[in-house]
Amino acid sequence: MAVIDAAIASAGPLANTGGATGLLAKALAEGDYLPPARRSEGTASFVADVQRTTGLLASHDVARTWFFRLWDGLEDSILKRFADAGDRMAAADVMRLHRDAAAGREVSARDWREARKRFLAALSLSASISGRDTLCASMWDLEKVPGAIADVADAWIREASLEDAITAVGWTRDVYLENAEVWDQFLSSRPQIVQEPEESEEDFTERLHQALSEQPPRTAEQMAQWEQLHRISMSRSFDRREALRALLLDTLAASPAPSRHPAGGSNDASCFDVC
Repeated sequence: MAVIDAAIASAGPLANTGGATGLLAKALAEGDYLPPARRSEGTASFVADVQRTTGLLASHDVARTWFFRLWDGLEDSILKRFADAGDRMAAADVMRLHRDAAAGREVSARDWREARKRFLAALSLSASISGRDTLCASMWDLEKVPGAIADVADAWIREASLEDAITAVGWTRDVYLENAEVWDQFLSSRPQIVQEPEESEEDFTERLHQALSEQPPRTAEQMAQWEQLHRISMSRSFDRREALRALLLDTLAASPAPSRHPAGGSNDASCFDVC
């Protein structure tokens, strides 16, 4: 993580801005879900590209446009996760409220709370978890809670990638939850195999595999599927974060440059250093 931390720290306005777009860029730069060997790959260039648009990082409009495109403008979109017509209608109601907010109409915190309740109540039992959690994360006033857009990105990367992996190994969500519970019980009963603060990923993995070989919590086939699921999830998380970075850069490039403040003020990087 040292390379990423240095890249973000050197970004200046990227590190300091409280705008929704800046917070989204920072979340996508940090790359919590990247495998160690690939964490720094592409991050420096992404941060550099974002820095060229510093005048837009305080914008909420760019973050909203990015979210609307994630909703239904991509091959891998939130909308496509909802297979059931009723679930799609419930999700569309949420997006109507977002469009009201984007158009400048007042949407109160109470409106968002009520919308969240209606949305969850309307979803079918088989509704996509990734679609559900991503839209729930979005239901905040970006003017007052700009960090919500970073939660949207994190929910989408985490849950959509997990859904992909569950499908790839031929499991259902219930089978995954059953295996996750067994795994959690196994780890909680063996605190000695929790990764130590100074322990490398490689050393911890070797020690964990040793513990698993001595007393596996599941059959060999189930353990192989569990490991395959996590490899797929990590790979999809990497690809999805890269796609969201590209989407943000494309959205920034298509956005009009911010106007300059009169009397010598500006929206350039120096503004974000003191805001």
